[in-house]
Amino acid sequence: MIANEKRDPPRSLAIHIFRRTGWKPAVISGLTDAQIDVLEQVEPWTPRQDAAA
Repeated sequence: MIANEKRDPPRSLAIHIFRRTGWKPAVISGLTDAQIDVLEQVEPWTPRQDAAA
């Protein structure tokens, strides 16, 4: 659903997707690389299994 842009991922996941694939989901598409760098530091992505620990 995220890849088809029917659902927006959380910003932290969107940044993770961007770093892995180079594709910017809509939720971060208007951000500069510098803005993404700052958000990545403030809101790091945590996989679900790690978040529960």
